[in-house]
Amino acid sequence: MADDRLAEIAARHQAATKGPWFSDGAEIYQVEGREWVAESLDIDDDKASNANAAFIAHARTDIPWLLDRVRELEATVRQLSSENDTLERALGLNEAVA
Repeated sequence: MADDRLAEIAARHQAATKGPWFSDGAEIYQVEGREWVAESLDIDDDKASNANAAFIAHARTDIPWLLDRVRELEATVRQLSSENDTLERALGLNEAVA
């Protein structure tokens, strides 16, 4: 994932109302202080409204977890790539073939 895309996601996360959030039916509230954050409304489908609200509420904590996980996995990829390069050099695998 591109660093600028991760930065955009992190910026939206930082700009949003402080979390965590929870849903009460179709309404979304901040846990601390029960501040109303948003509402998901599908006039034709209460079940969908509630599911959408739960998704949005959980996104407030899911997004930072996912951002941390992406960064962790990117660091692992960099580490493994470096180790691979070291092993290839030690085995002479990246020497030019004549």
